[in-house]
Amino acid sequence: MSGFWQRYPVLMLLLPLVAFILLADSLGLRLWQGPNDDRLPMDTTLTWLFLIDDVPTERAKTWRIESGAALLYLQKDSTRPAPRLGDSIRIVTRLRSPEPLGTFDYPRYLRRQGITATGYVRAEDWQVTAHTPPHGPTYWQEVLKDRLAKLIGQDQAFATVAALSLGWREDLDDDTRRRFQRSGAMHVLAVSGLHTGILMSVLWLLLTGFCLWKPLYEERLWSTLCYGLLCAMLWMYAALTGWTPSVVRSVVIITIASLAVVVHRQATTLNSIALAALLILTIRPYDLFSVSFQLSFAAVTAIVLMIQGPLYRALRLRRNHWWKAPIQWVIDLCMVSIAAWVGTLPLTLVYYGQAASYFLITNMMVIPLAYLLVSCSLALLTIGWLNPVGYALAAVVRALAEGMNSAVGWVEQLPGAVFRFPVTPMMAVCMYAFMLSAILTLRRSLLWLIPAAAACIGFIVLYYGNDIVI
Repeated sequence: MSGFWQRYPVLMLLLPLVAFILLADSLGLRLWQGPNDDRLPMDTTLTWLFLIDDVPTERAKTWRIESGAALLYLQKDSTRPAPRLGDSIRIVTRLRSPEPLGTFDYPRYLRRQGITATGYVRAEDWQVTAHTPPHGPTYWQEVLKDRLAKLIGQDQAFATVAALSLGWREDLDDDTRRRFQRSGAMHVLAVSGLHTGILMSVLWLLLTGFCLWKPLYEERLWSTLCYGLLCAMLWMYAALTGWTPSVVRSVVIITIASLAVVVHRQATTLNSIALAALLILTIRPYDLFSVSFQLSFAAVTAIVLMIQGPLYRALRLRRNHWWKAPIQWVIDLCMVSIAAWVGTLPLTLVYYGQAASYFLITNMMVIPLAYLLVSCSLALLTIGWLNPVGYALAAVVRALAEGMNSAVGWVEQLPGAVFRFPVTPMMAVCMYAFMLSAILTLRRSLLWLIPAAAACIGFIVLYYGNDIVI
């Protein structure tokens, strides 16, 4: 055990932090505490002037806006323009403490997002008084999104491109979301390590002159400069996507790996993952309860454990011939897809009650399309103003997006595309305990079969002890 802690020291800091966050949440303590959060007057009508610093979310009859620790719903008014980022708005409302919705603990859900009060504002009680041109990553995300909309049109093809390249998913309709979820391709729409890896490969080719001039990536001075520029651009991309946990995680890992290459040291991948989680939870502790955070780290941890396992090494081909490279690519893609699917399966069943059956078929189609789509989208955003190159790139991006939507739609229509098996959180814990015990059994000792069997028994007891409808 001492050898384990010496090899993965970051876990010694991460695990107590996770335990502290769980304890604080169970006791109802707030970890995101602003200076004026406790001074919000409840059940009192007040006039409030504030600046909209995030993009309002459009709902059926209202606009959803967050201001500090308050969540506001502004009634729509067809005679006035919609509120937008950078608007100064005056409202008259009565703030209330959130109440539970049936068995759903709505106050705790909002508290994890830093919200302690909600308010409904009638159309006659809100008014935009001024507009300040916004700046920062959110503003540039809006600018790039609008540029994409002008170049390829504003429909579901545009919504897919905006989600893949910029992390903007507000324009996706329910049918598109359902098709991607049921086909097992939802991870493609959520900006994650896949997209960061695609961007990194494109940037690395550009920074090294398409790897044609060796001094750019072999000499220490130039390679250090290339790695520095690469990490700086990736951190800018993380800011552009709103500091999504999966993107921050992948950028932290790439930064650590780049630093290790520059100083000629070997970075431990699991340590890098733990460090990424530690940094995120230190700054935003309630991300621990975010579905995207949990799925992202579960997937990447499972992939790393698979790559470090004996099965993956046994399937590595000796590339004596050029035709072995595509075969190895297919093998690697299948192994990574299976590892990510298995690693996220318990969480998927907890939150969605179902999982995709044809995830391998989906990944074989959408991952190459995603690589092409993200690369072409970046090129379109960069040189789209050059005609006729811009028109050609826009047509290619649109065709790729429509092809991806058609592919996931075809998979979603296959019989048995999803299987339903809802589980409880404790059942998911048993599933992860079994997975970990199975890995340790293969790598360490057969004695780990005992906790694996205990996890199976616990799962069976919980399954038959809970009234779960399959």
